[in-house]
Amino acid sequence: MLKPIRLVAIGLALVGCATSSSDVISSSVASTTSTVIISTSSAEIQSSEVNLTSNTATSAIVTLNSKWSIAMGGATLTQFYSVSENLTQNLTSTKVIEVQRVFNLDGSFYGYVYEALVDGNGGRNSNRFRVGLANSIYLGFESDSHREHNGFGVVIINALKNSLAGQPAVYLNAWQIMINANDTLVGKTASETINPLADALESITDHYLSQINVE
Repeated sequence: MLKPIRLVAIGLALVGCATSSSDVISSSVASTTSTVIISTSSAEIQSSEVNLTSNTATSAIVTLNSKWSIAMGGATLTQFYSVSENLTQNLTSTKVIEVQRVFNLDGSFYGYVYEALVDGNGGRNSNRFRVGLANSIYLGFESDSHREHNGFGVVIINALKNSLAGQPAVYLNAWQIMINANDTLVGKTASETINPLADALESITDHYLSQINVE
């Protein structure tokens, strides 16, 4: 009678072992499945982070400010962005107050835009203008504000507005435009307007040429 009891006990032990092994295998599979799920989730997070970085980089580009429209010769400003640069001593001494380095949206260099606040017939800091240069030409000239006499200083400013755009980036071209306009005046000259404009335009042109020569 003892033998059957031992066999039953051994059988139960084997069933127990089988059950235990099955549980271990199931646990292992579940653990493996859990690991895969976690790994997939991690990949999704990483992908999300990459997209976030990409979107952040794109949104960081601020296209060119609308105030530069005329100085840029009427170009579509959303095709460009700019980076502010430090003023050189020469620019500061001729009362240039801002310089922006302009890039195409693909990051390639395009040109420069400048703003100056110079003296004139209307007194200290009475003439604010902007000018742009790219591809070795003057893109445009804008008189933002001034206190000039219609028959004198305004004649000089209008000449620059109408004739500077498209001229090769050579300071003497800007100077000649002003001198030609001055020659049309009767009885007086507009030297109080011309001289400060000329000084600023010369330093602007020199700065632009010095920068493109190292591109």
